[in-house]
Amino acid sequence: MENRIAKGNVALIEKCVMSSIGMKSLFDAFPDCQYKLHIFPTQSAFQKAMLSTPFSVVIFSLSAMREDRRMGLAYLAELAVNFPRVRRLVIADDDAEARLIDSLSPSPLDGVLSKASSLAQFAGKALFIIEQ
Repeated sequence: MENRIAKGNVALIEKCVMSSIGMKSLFDAFPDCQYKLHIFPTQSAFQKAMLSTPFSVVIFSLSAMREDRRMGLAYLAELAVNFPRVRRLVIADDDAEARLIDSLSPSPLDGVLSKASSLAQFAGKALFIIEQ
């Protein structure tokens, strides 16, 4: 497996405030977690932060809208080329969308999470991928 960036910063790109709060609560629930969650409401806000903060993981919540999903996956493919050591995860609205994203992604993703999963499944898979 390729050498990854040391543990540290996790970026969450999420427009929905409630989903952002949920992810923050998830990270807060694990006091031994060695990662700090940084939440960005837009891709451009994340890009600006990347100039000064190294991220080991980027979690991108993709919209169910076809054009937004296509643009998000294209951005993640660009991120894979420019920052190959950064793990890339996607959050999808449901299981069907998660399978679609996994099959359509122009570059391999480290994981696709479904909001339709139980909290235990979602948290377990997210933390497993983040801590790899």
